[in-house]
Amino acid sequence: MDIKKILKYSTGVILSLIFLYFAFKGINFDELLNTLAGANYFWLVLFFLIQIVSHLIRAWRWKYLLNHLKQDISIRNLFSSIMIGYMVNNFIPRGGEIARPYSLGKLENISVSSSFATVIVERVIDVLSLLLLVIFILIYNYDLLISNFPWLRIAVIISVIISIVGFGFLALLSLKTEIAFGWIKKITGFLPAKLSGKIESLLRSFIEGLLVIKNPKNYIYIIIFTALLWAVYTLQWYVPFYSFNMVDDYSLTIFSALMLNVIVAIGIMIPVPGATGTYHAFCIQSLTGLFLVNGATAAAYATVTHAVGLIGITIVGLYFFMKDNMKLSTITTNKN
Repeated sequence: MDIKKILKYSTGVILSLIFLYFAFKGINFDELLNTLAGANYFWLVLFFLIQIVSHLIRAWRWKYLLNHLKQDISIRNLFSSIMIGYMVNNFIPRGGEIARPYSLGKLENISVSSSFATVIVERVIDVLSLLLLVIFILIYNYDLLISNFPWLRIAVIISVIISIVGFGFLALLSLKTEIAFGWIKKITGFLPAKLSGKIESLLRSFIEGLLVIKNPKNYIYIIIFTALLWAVYTLQWYVPFYSFNMVDDYSLTIFSALMLNVIVAIGIMIPVPGATGTYHAFCIQSLTGLFLVNGATAAAYATVTHAVGLIGITIVGLYFFMKDNMKLSTITTNKN
């Protein structure tokens, strides 16, 4: 096995263990087990069903990002590719970003490079929308958030810079395609003809995938589905509050769920397998620090929601993986 891959995966596992240690440090495990035993697990079934709905919404949004490449792409195939991508992410951090376009390319005969470019655009949209939500919750309760998460100020500044630079770069590639192609020829000009031709073909396919930026008529649908996606995500966080009587005991609201959603979304950007550790640390800190939830209750909430999501997504992703005859080695190494 490639030593670089071993080091990369080992780093993710070590980070995961470090975050798990800090997440559960000081938690009374007897109390945690009692809380888990007394939970109402009906709400967690509903939580998972809402999670599946959020992935369907993401599939619909992706359809509009791909419209310029192919019309009438099957929602079933988009959903399958997304679930396979999430399943791969549970074991190989960021591996799903390659798995998704490869899966869709196989199912819909779309260039993997072009499809991958739409995944990049999607990530930029996600970061921009998350940034707007971070600013919104900071305006609502700045002192409390900064006292618990002092890094938020720096995170906002860095996110603004990365978003502007990233979106600007993608816009330049898509709007000034001839200039971009000229740069490609200069960069690859000194390479052997066969290799430079391959690189140029891949980059052209990638730029083709970015041309969604040139199609403003899809913007309104992308905005609507993005707003709907965050709304469903927030509902997804809110429903499990009822599993542990957190609405009654701690007066948690849908806005509490939004704040929790935003903070954990930032945390799980750290590349660890299945967001294990980062999810728990940011979730528990948010619940205990922002809403004064008991440590054992917060840990129980984090543990079961993460487990339900991780196991459920892995099962659904594995179903589509086998149904669509995918191969893990090809998905994680494919470059075409």
